[in-house]
Amino acid sequence: MARISKFDLFAVDLPFRKPFKHAAAERNSSYSLFLKCVTDSSEVGFGECLPREYVTGETREGTFELLKRKILPAMLGMEFKSLQEVKTFLTRCDGKAPVDWVNPDQPQTAAWCAVDLALLDSFGRAFQEPVQLGSSGRFPNNVRYSPVISADSGLHFLKTLLKIRLYGFRQVKLKLEGENNNSAGRFARRVLGRRVDIRADANMAWDVEQALTTMRDLSKYGMHCFEQPIASEDIGGLVGPSTPFKMLANLPYYAANPIIRRFLEIPPHPQLMVVMVQREVAQTMVAEPGKMGILSVAVQYYARPSLVCDVPPQAFHPQPKVSSAVVKLELYAESPVAVANPPAFFDLVRAGFSAPRKQLHNSLSQGLGAPPEQTAELLESVDLDGRRRAETLSLDEWTALYHSWSERSGLASPGLRQD
Repeated sequence: MARISKFDLFAVDLPFRKPFKHAAAERNSSYSLFLKCVTDSSEVGFGECLPREYVTGETREGTFELLKRKILPAMLGMEFKSLQEVKTFLTRCDGKAPVDWVNPDQPQTAAWCAVDLALLDSFGRAFQEPVQLGSSGRFPNNVRYSPVISADSGLHFLKTLLKIRLYGFRQVKLKLEGENNNSAGRFARRVLGRRVDIRADANMAWDVEQALTTMRDLSKYGMHCFEQPIASEDIGGLVGPSTPFKMLANLPYYAANPIIRRFLEIPPHPQLMVVMVQREVAQTMVAEPGKMGILSVAVQYYARPSLVCDVPPQAFHPQPKVSSAVVKLELYAESPVAVANPPAFFDLVRAGFSAPRKQLHNSLSQGLGAPPEQTAELLESVDLDGRRRAETLSLDEWTALYHSWSERSGLASPGLRQD
């Protein structure tokens, strides 16, 4: 039996002998987190992670705090009877902390990587067993692993490529910098030979025309896989001009609203969206007057939503604490309501929901920054009872309110106060 007696966590910048460069960033140090795990028999093991906001959604500061505040305190004192028991625990966690410790929707890939490595190292020493990935003790042939190199020129680049070839790697990722891609790809192929699979990572370095030209050129050297060729937000560039497309997504709970709003509000629009979200979010999307929210109005302005099915926590591993649901959104060619200025319309809606538990005349007055008597006149002009709450208004009623508000000259624009 061995027990975790102590953790030490370090944020360390290990300097590189040569900067690691690609189109999205240049690094002169590793910007790492190291985790030291000590057992009750004084065996010591280390784990490392490299949080990247654009890769895992984690910052180093946030990962440090997550480990320090939630994960490591929960692990102190844990006991294991064997190294196999440690492996079973880590396999069951499947790259995430138990749901009782951390919300499974919180990004934590890097954080748990440090835990994974530190436990295997420390308990492998405690039980005096090597950490093996199979009964043979050899790395499985069906698991791919590869080096990552920055596209460069000169002697250093040549030496790195020769090392890769001598070590027998069969897959290599080549980080491109936006310039000299053709010569770097040609040189890498000549040194590595035809048996090595080279995939390119552009890190959003190109626009659409550059991507098409560069990928066509590099394909001459047997490179057919390209990661992040253009900016992730360039949906039009990804799908092509005037190309009909549909969106199918399992959306992370913490980012579902902005992702849905982005595809609804900014061209190009999909013809159809089928998304899995937290059940409460799904219910808001399909809500009727009485349970409406800002998201309800936004979704129903652009699309016809319908609930496809519920997805229980038991469908996931590990199980989250919340239930999910699948929602289908059939986008309108034109909105069912006539609004000349959609951004202004949604400014008004946000103003109405600025204090959702208050009566409408109060929340609108607060959100618009307008005197109560002006808000009362606005509501009366469209026969709306100011004692109602924003959640009770239908899309048609919001539209009528918007038309009256836009025609009146005495009210401030939403978000701007008249002093």
